[in-house]
Amino acid sequence: MNNGRVVAIGGEEGDMSLIWRNIVSLARVERPRLVFLPTASYDEAGDEDALKATFAALGCSSFQTVRLTEPGWTREKIRETILNADAVFAGGGNLAFLMDVWTRTGADAVLREAFDAGIVLSGNSSGAMCWFEEGYDDCGEDHAYTFVDCLGLLAGCNCPHYENEHWKSFAEAVKTRSRSGIACEDGAALIYDRGVWRTAYSVAGRNVWYLDRAKGFAQTRWEELAETPAR
Repeated sequence: MNNGRVVAIGGEEGDMSLIWRNIVSLARVERPRLVFLPTASYDEAGDEDALKATFAALGCSSFQTVRLTEPGWTREKIRETILNADAVFAGGGNLAFLMDVWTRTGADAVLREAFDAGIVLSGNSSGAMCWFEEGYDDCGEDHAYTFVDCLGLLAGCNCPHYENEHWKSFAEAVKTRSRSGIACEDGAALIYDRGVWRTAYSVAGRNVWYLDRAKGFAQTRWEELAETPAR
């Protein structure tokens, strides 16, 4: 049975309350426990207090920040902490650094286990790309855009901030890849709930786009797809 639940946010903008509520409601418990992973920002979680207050107001019973770059996070402790949560939120930053730390610490394997267990996996920017097969991030040398191998829980190559002209380079860059692209604008979230896809928006007029490799990477708004892609 497919238990996976993911909320992938292109970037925070506008009134995010609807998107936050989707994360909490997907947990399907009355007072969910949330783990925050600020790995992509080198564990400098400047938004930690705001996120904690946000999720507390939405009924979360606990909010634990896990800084995997700090000593003491054994694989056993990481596994126990994440698998005892109802939801995980990964912050934005450097996707390559995030994947390197998660791979080195074994968090990658634990998060795959969490997906199979039905724990909600969510995040914005790098914290959204990480759940897909690939991400497109400006984490190369001198902030060059590059593709990064990710966890592969969801099919495709993901790009955030797609309303921004700099990030629109993804439309051409993805044509060099062997998989279709998924581009989320700021204020847009793509939600995967046990095999079913939907979208949520915090800003009117923002979009999630599918760049279909089988159709020459033609762009289609997610809501206009004849059928949604397999996981």
